[in-house]
Amino acid sequence: MNFSRLTNPFTSVPLSADQRPLIVRRDRRGLNVEDYLAPGASTRRLSANRVNVTILALILLLALLALLTRVAYLQLAKGERYRFSSERNRIRLEVQPAPRGVIYDRHRTPLLTNIPSFTLLATPADLPRGADERTALVSQLARAYPTLGADSIQTALAISPVGSIQPVILSDHVSYEDALRLSTVIARLPGISLEAISTRAYRDGTATAHLLGYLGKPTPAELERDNDLTTLSSVGRMGIELAYDRFLRGQDGVREVERDHLNKELAVIASREAEPGHNLILTIDEELQQTLSQALEDTIHRLRVPGGAAVALDPRTGEVLALVSQPSFDPNQFSQGGNQTDFRAIFDDERHPLFFRAISGSYPSGSTIKPVIAAAALDEGVITERTTVQSVGGIRVGPNFFPDWKTGGHGTTDVRKALAESVNTFFYLISAGFEDFSGLGIERVVNYLARFGLGRRLGIDLPNEAAGFLPDRAWRSKPSSPRWYVGDTYNLAIGQGFINVTPLQVADYTAAIANGGTLYQPFVVKEILAADGQTTQAMKPKSLNQTVADQFLASVRAGMRQAVTGGSARALGDLPVAVAAKTGTAQFGNENKTHAWLTSFAPFDRPEIVVTVVVEAGGEGHAAALPMAKRALAAYFAKTHRTP
Repeated sequence: MNFSRLTNPFTSVPLSADQRPLIVRRDRRGLNVEDYLAPGASTRRLSANRVNVTILALILLLALLALLTRVAYLQLAKGERYRFSSERNRIRLEVQPAPRGVIYDRHRTPLLTNIPSFTLLATPADLPRGADERTALVSQLARAYPTLGADSIQTALAISPVGSIQPVILSDHVSYEDALRLSTVIARLPGISLEAISTRAYRDGTATAHLLGYLGKPTPAELERDNDLTTLSSVGRMGIELAYDRFLRGQDGVREVERDHLNKELAVIASREAEPGHNLILTIDEELQQTLSQALEDTIHRLRVPGGAAVALDPRTGEVLALVSQPSFDPNQFSQGGNQTDFRAIFDDERHPLFFRAISGSYPSGSTIKPVIAAAALDEGVITERTTVQSVGGIRVGPNFFPDWKTGGHGTTDVRKALAESVNTFFYLISAGFEDFSGLGIERVVNYLARFGLGRRLGIDLPNEAAGFLPDRAWRSKPSSPRWYVGDTYNLAIGQGFINVTPLQVADYTAAIANGGTLYQPFVVKEILAADGQTTQAMKPKSLNQTVADQFLASVRAGMRQAVTGGSARALGDLPVAVAAKTGTAQFGNENKTHAWLTSFAPFDRPEIVVTVVVEAGGEGHAAALPMAKRALAAYFAKTHRTP
């Protein structure tokens, strides 16, 4: 186009160069294209564009600097806070405690149950990190649950490392009413939760406390040693709960859960159900256990003595029918929220209610040892069942006098009469001899006592069994001990001096005498059952050793039967079954006090139960221990409908 020919439409005068119009053209993409026809127009436009680009670059640079400043602030000043929040909003592995196995008596009567208990928990990893925020949380929780208190909460939280995902138990026995009130509060408190976790309810309380034991929370050392334990686990602390803890505990379940920073559950990613623990069938007869426990408790209160123990066995197998210790305690105080005052009272009690006297207590045996001494003398040929000695009130050896309990003595005495009337002189002579009568001697006496299970643990399937103490010449030959004298053997033969036995040992050797000579290992768990009721393990009787031939034990049994028909245990004679027994009165200490013993078995011709009782400082065996055994035997045979 020839621009020189353009004219002003109003004047018809040709336009000058600086008056030429701006021609706007569109390219094929529809974009405006400016074209200045006047000279220098392109240069002015380029300069303007450069200014605009510079301004834009400055704006972009300022925006970038602002963004970098913000990023730096978030990373350096607030990074820890946001990192912590991010960590808390993540997938967690949560342990679901397995239901603990149930324990039943021999008739499959449950001795305990599992009941739900609300537990107040804190997860350190989910708690606020800031001191002010944490203090505020503790204050809110303490106001909602005044029973606990702010100091107790702070103390509990201080034990666990910051960031730990192991829950800390703040209170493990929250009442239903408190749980309802807390549930609305803790919904706003990060890291705080309420869980329903099962706990034990022991049906018979004090009657089975030592036998069953109780539960406690694992210590830090136990948590480190056993990877299967968590802070929510319960472990056995005594009795069967401790001995069979691995079977009873089961396998905890696991849930893979996504939670937000307030610990609210968002989703369950995966889960594995908990496997309940195994159930146990005991050899224990619950009714017999209760009867003996009540009889012993009544006797202790009546005589105002420190304590006692009782054991009942099946002499045919070694199964424990009852295992009682008094004074006792209520295991429900440990499992159902007893307070520290209650616990302190139990631990500080001078009567030692936690001490399992039946298997851990060691006492001089008194005359209950005499059946074993008689069996040894018969087996060794030192005497026969027709051998007699003259009891004139005791024997004198040098300056020492060893008396009979009966002034003037018992007269002509054979082995049956010696057992029936507990004639000391007879046992002095057959153990260590006198004048021209040769006795067993200390080596053979100790050998037979060991053969009948003394001086060692019998291996019952319960913790803390004592071995007792069996003195011998080797022990007395130590530099720190005096010589062994004949008088020491005399004392040993009547259950005095240095010998100590457990009630379980006395019951077990009585069972060996009753059954014809087999010393069985006592046991309390008969079967282990899976959760579906299938037997996974059945316990069988285990013979520890043979003691003495039955032909010699027959004379011993006859002497123990004679003790009931006309001797020191004749108060048992009116029971509906024939009973054989041996009383014992064991001196201890320097105050002329005595423990009262009785050991017995029945029926005489076909023994199926042994009952042994000791009453600490109870006096005479026939007066303190015998009535308890009689009460238990009467209840047992009334239940089983036995007739003479």
